[in-house]
Amino acid sequence: MPALVMTLARPVHAAPARTITFRPLDDIELNYIYRSLGSQEIPDERTRFQDGKSFIIYRFAFEKGTPASLTLRVSAQFKVDLSSDCKTFDT
Repeated sequence: MPALVMTLARPVHAAPARTITFRPLDDIELNYIYRSLGSQEIPDERTRFQDGKSFIIYRFAFEKGTPASLTLRVSAQFKVDLSSDCKTFDT
């Protein structure tokens, strides 16, 4: 089942790393949805999909320069772009 897991790593002298785990349609997911256009939900399966030009953007805010890692589990054919400034993207 699709899930989005975000682990935020911090420097040695800072607070421990934080892990955020959620599945589509979990209440906590709403905290991280920045923009959603055309997302189609399947509540019985607790999932969603985007076709054609539809998309969903998640935003995880933390201080600039903080090391972080992101783990995604997706099914089917998804294009995933990552950006730290919403101007340049890595696919």
